[in-house]
Amino acid sequence: MSTFLHRLPQPVQIWNPRHLLRLADAADPGRQRLHDATLVTSAVALSTGATWVLVATGHADQSMLVVPIITALVCTNSTKDPTPRARLVTASLQLIVALLSATLAALLEPYRFAAVSVFVAVSGIAVWVRRFGPRGGALGFAAFFPYFLTLLLRLDHGQLPVLWLVVGLTMGTGVLLRAVALRQRPRRQITLLLKEFRIAADTALLAAQRATGRPRIERDLARLGGMSLAIDDWQSRFDTHRYLDCEPQTLADLVVDAQISVEQVCSQLVADRFGDASQSDDGALPRNTLLVNAITDLHTVLGKDVDVEASRVAARRAKRTESLVDLSEEGGLATLEISRCVRTWHALNELTASVRDSEAMPPADPSDPADGHRERHRPRLGPASLCISAPPWKLQHWRNWEPTSRLAVQVMFATALASVVGEAISASRWYWAVLTAFIVFIKASTRAAVLTRAMDRIVGTVLGVVIGALVVVVANHHVIPELILGVLCVFLASYFGPVQYTYLVAFITVMVAALFDLLGVFDMRLLVVRVEETVAGSLIGVVCAYLILSTNSRPMLIDSIAKYFDALDDALVCVATGLTTAGERHQITEATRRLEQAKVNVESACSSTRAVALLEPRSSTAAVRQPIVAIHHCAHSLLIAAIVVSGSEPPQVFTGTDATDIREALDRIRERVKMTRAALSGEAESAVDPARIPVISLLAKLNVEPDTPRGEAIVAASRLNQVLEDLDQAATKVPDAAEQQ
Repeated sequence: MSTFLHRLPQPVQIWNPRHLLRLADAADPGRQRLHDATLVTSAVALSTGATWVLVATGHADQSMLVVPIITALVCTNSTKDPTPRARLVTASLQLIVALLSATLAALLEPYRFAAVSVFVAVSGIAVWVRRFGPRGGALGFAAFFPYFLTLLLRLDHGQLPVLWLVVGLTMGTGVLLRAVALRQRPRRQITLLLKEFRIAADTALLAAQRATGRPRIERDLARLGGMSLAIDDWQSRFDTHRYLDCEPQTLADLVVDAQISVEQVCSQLVADRFGDASQSDDGALPRNTLLVNAITDLHTVLGKDVDVEASRVAARRAKRTESLVDLSEEGGLATLEISRCVRTWHALNELTASVRDSEAMPPADPSDPADGHRERHRPRLGPASLCISAPPWKLQHWRNWEPTSRLAVQVMFATALASVVGEAISASRWYWAVLTAFIVFIKASTRAAVLTRAMDRIVGTVLGVVIGALVVVVANHHVIPELILGVLCVFLASYFGPVQYTYLVAFITVMVAALFDLLGVFDMRLLVVRVEETVAGSLIGVVCAYLILSTNSRPMLIDSIAKYFDALDDALVCVATGLTTAGERHQITEATRRLEQAKVNVESACSSTRAVALLEPRSSTAAVRQPIVAIHHCAHSLLIAAIVVSGSEPPQVFTGTDATDIREALDRIRERVKMTRAALSGEAESAVDPARIPVISLLAKLNVEPDTPRGEAIVAASRLNQVLEDLDQAATKVPDAAEQQ
């Protein structure tokens, strides 16, 4: 029994270049980023083109070209409301705010000290209004950048008409594009999501077939889970019954079943290839006709452009295979799992066919409230709203302030200092230091997050300077290639920026190099000055974050981990019920989704403090990140096994004394979860005595067979308990240096 509990196939690394083609297809939760990048690039190109016409006809100075490029890029990219209608409203409000901000800067231009003082205040307000959610943040950008550019170009009240025209064209273009994007196509969206879901599943299957290493297979399966969450998000925004021939819960169950079936197939293929009992001399899969045909059928139903008739034939053949397969033969269990997987995915393909049949129906009215954010069949899973209601005013210690209030004070000090230091470095390029000191506080709520953004900005700037210098030399002052390069950099920055801030900075730096060469003012010293100003602004931002109203990042990280453990505890309750009671799969599915979202929040918290982990490997971020990943892997396997056990026909749930033992084991694992959370939060010095939680001995008494859903549940529970113990020990060893985050 102990051998069964701890047996784990060893990964084998085999690289196949053809797999890159499937990887490119499968990596598509970036479709929304593609849409956003196209919108931002269009806004920059159209507004810059309109301003260029003004410059060419002599109605505006050439320096005005900077206004649409920067303003359109930043303001369009910052509009992050959840619905198209809300984004249109935000874009309209940005137009008003931008005009007012630019007008104020122009009127204050003769009074330089007052203009700079108001600029410092505007920078603080731009950060503070983030407390009101995505719209507040977008309006903060619309106030900061027009004021900053007007101040930078030294535009006074005599140039207000031209300035109004340029800002109006820039922001009006964004409003127009948001209006064009107002119309939604829910049927098209769900068709694409289901198609991408199939591609992600096929990619994971190919990785399992080709003996790609276990980490690679797990990454492919994680991508499959991401597509499952994307479909869940679609259901939160639209009426499933209206656009698909099924009820919302039916689609949700089919998606979960499809995901589980692929995970089981991949696990079985790896086990048959590398497992102790079935490993062959050449490491190949067991070969029999039924298995080969089943794999072929699975690729048929997972095709990128699925043929519904071929899918139906494959499903009928899979049903016959289930009745013919001999589980005692080598590869028999894999054949059975694959056949079941074929039938599950065929059911999803039938939904796709129903969408095609309904394409002729009238398109959805974007004003129809039935397609907005609605109450749905289950709680919405997604990032919590940033909108925070203002508490009654009273004098509070700054440590009790909202993060946006503390950051507003910090950013005002940072921009004021950066303007002085930046001008000392270069009287004509001081604004780069100011911009950096402001931007490192955006999307940050702790000093470690500011440090991380500062490091990313420095690295991205250096990388962009190197690439920009090479590109400018190659372009050799040719206008058309440099214009194309500028537009391409805007697109790439908008597309890759959400993935990694370093990429955004690098592409913007390349665009700046091309822009200066286009204007005839480029030289290598200019790029060196950009690096110097960026480093200065970053250091000033970090110093202000650490010395002014400073709070460490550990509470935020611990809070996200505590919420993860809460979700894990709820999931273990559902697992205990599902393993001992038939028909509980829906509750386990909901617990799985809640746990997935909690993990996303932990990863976000760890990512925002990764600079601390690099500088201090023994920090709390570095100490808990990998164990959390290991915990989630085991917990996910346990939940999947529980879903299969609870929903199986005939029932495979534990009964009698086995049910009592499994409940007791899971209750003791829940104790471990609570104690580990307490130790990690500093509420307890040590975990429960392992002798009080003999989980392994309890699980070893259960009557189970290996390579069955019940057996997988026991393996996952055992591993989960062990990883929790490891995390508990790591948490108690986190050094005092973690408090310096």
